[in-house]
Amino acid sequence: MRIVFALCAVLICASCSSSHVDNIPLSVSDFAVPDNTSLVHNGEQRVAPLDMLEIKVFGSTGLDGNYQVDPSGQIKLPLIGAVPAKGYTTFDLAAALETKFGQFLQSPQVTVRISEMNGQQFMVDGASASRHVSGRGPMTLLQAVALSGGARDNANLSGISGIPDDRRKAAGCSV
Repeated sequence: MRIVFALCAVLICASCSSSHVDNIPLSVSDFAVPDNTSLVHNGEQRVAPLDMLEIKVFGSTGLDGNYQVDPSGQIKLPLIGAVPAKGYTTFDLAAALETKFGQFLQSPQVTVRISEMNGQQFMVDGASASRHVSGRGPMTLLQAVALSGGARDNANLSGISGIPDDRRKAAGCSV
């Protein structure tokens, strides 16, 4: 995400500075190698409501399956019932499930993978390419605009503001 943000910032600054493109490097060898090519490690992803999780319990195929996180942030699993999942990393959730399943199984080994990210959806309103966008994790306004396909030519990027969804509703804005 940092790489995308840095590239967007560079492109915006470059487009504002001059209408000439003579000094922009066009060869791949002119660009530096990024510090970290892995943007998100699988275990660092946080579970959000409405995400779809693929859960596997080694040696117990009857417990394997795809489970959707409900709007309150819980998943309902056979044998152990409702378990809080919202905000956990996939590794932390797997450890919590191992503890719960450990009441019924001997040394369970659980893996959790987010197969569909449906959690954070937001709307970018104004002079952007697209209005409805899905994103994950903490995000700047500029990153949200970039995810929406970027700003149109007539956009005033100095006038960007963000309104949390609960305040939009309280202010009488259409959602």
